[in-house]
Amino acid sequence: MFRHLGETAFPSKDQIDSILNALSGTSTDGMTLDDLQERCNLRRGQIENALKFLAAEAVPPIRRVGYMSRATDHTDVHNVIKTD
Repeated sequence: MFRHLGETAFPSKDQIDSILNALSGTSTDGMTLDDLQERCNLRRGQIENALKFLAAEAVPPIRRVGYMSRATDHTDVHNVIKTD
C-alpha cells in the first residue's frame, strides 16, 4: 500500500515531460485541461496533479491563470525533477 502511494503521489518524469512539451508548443494563451488531455494522453487527475506539483516549484515552469495553463521561461525539466 505504501509503495503504491509513493509511486502515484508525484507525477512521473514522462508525465512532466509530456505536459511541459505540450505547453511549450502553444500560444501565450495556454491550454485547458481538456487540451492537455488530448495532447498528452493522460487522465485528467494525472494532469491536475502534475500541474499542482509544477506550480509549487520554487521557480515554476508553468503559470496557471483561471482554467488555462501555460509555460514560463523556466521549463527545463531537469530543474524540476532530478533524474537518476
